[in-house]
Amino acid sequence: TNNTFALEKNRIIFKIGDEVFSSIDLEERNNYLQLLNEKKNILAKNDLIKDLVSINLFSINSKKNISNLNDYKLQLYEEFFKKYEKYENKNEFKIIFERLGKEKIYENLEKDLGQLFLHQCQ
Repeated sequence: TNNTFALEKNRIIFKIGDEVFSSIDLEERNNYLQLLNEKKNILAKNDLIKDLVSINLFSINSKKNISNLNDYKLQLYEEFFKKYEKYENKNEFKIIFERLGKEKIYENLEKDLGQLFLHQCQ
């Protein structure tokens, strides 16, 4: 594939408590960010790792505090990602969308929203 991390063997990158994050998580985050921004490989690998650590720290700490998360998540999906479902031709973003899948997009949206809400509460 044309993915930045596709050649890397699946390996553990970091842990938060008992939760392990691997090169697959990094690849999925990269794919999500490419779809969100409609740009290929927008972050360098080290910046992508920092982003992945950050969103997961915020996500773990904020899940208890967000009551309307699902509504916001659905709204953002409709606004930023629904369009890829309707693409008829197999352009690079349609391929990334299909490979990543709705579930991973929702997971990333939830983590991004957790980070956003936590910042607003401080």
